[in-house]
Amino acid sequence: MTTPVFQMTEWEQAQSQPHVPVNAGLRTLEVAARRSVIAIYDEPPTGSEVDGNAYIVADPAQGVWTGREGQIAYYSGGWKFLQPETGWRWYIVEEGYDFVYDGTSPPTWTRANSILGRHAIYIPAAAMRQQSTDGCSSLQQVAAGAGQPDMITYDFDATVQEYAQFSLVMPKKWDRGGVSWIPHWCHGATATNFGVMWQLAAVAMGADDALGAAFGTESLSYANGGTTDDLYRGDESSISIGGTPQPEDMVYFQVSRAVDETNDTLAVDARLLGITLYINVDQETDA
Repeated sequence: MTTPVFQMTEWEQAQSQPHVPVNAGLRTLEVAARRSVIAIYDEPPTGSEVDGNAYIVADPAQGVWTGREGQIAYYSGGWKFLQPETGWRWYIVEEGYDFVYDGTSPPTWTRANSILGRHAIYIPAAAMRQQSTDGCSSLQQVAAGAGQPDMITYDFDATVQEYAQFSLVMPKKWDRGGVSWIPHWCHGATATNFGVMWQLAAVAMGADDALGAAFGTESLSYANGGTTDDLYRGDESSISIGGTPQPEDMVYFQVSRAVDETNDTLAVDARLLGITLYINVDQETDA
């Protein structure tokens, strides 16, 4: 019989050589109480056969660790293994962070409390400006009602393509990967046809780059309204940023309404409230 959590051998009645399971159990408890491993590897690294050394077995595992993916391997006169339970949290010295076992298949240890990954940046209409030559309306303040929030919008014509722009210095921790976006908008009264095709383009500029640069390929986001002065969100859409994007670049964005698109059917102005940008970060800080 073994214990349910650490799989330690239990004593039997009239146990022969009781020191054997006791000593083995003490070694297991020592590893478990420490709650840390050296690193995540797929097989024992050279020189790792030192009593007390512990590792998380990577997927796929190799060599003497084959078939032990996700388990905790520790050396005690030979390689022993602990099968983690969902929610176990262990510190990985080589990484410098805690990792949590999620119990999935294949078994996965995920960094705990990580800020890495996808982040949202909201750009309100008030942080934008009209494009200098073919700009949308001036900034509008639409009253919803007494004691209610006012809507701050840029209005885009139903037949003439108009533009607004904003800029953003990308954080140093940005991974330079894909950026996606969602428009937030509303519209005034109309009887039929509520489709709007929003469009966003971007170009990155770094130190000593010329300020005159062409925007990258436009990205389209379809949105369907219906009720006067309701809040709507467009489809999330990926955007390819022009230039050679780098962390800490100034990225200029240009938003418009693609009135020539077949699905743009709204017969009145579309009111843009703002845009949510989604970026991925691969560092903890901007240091």
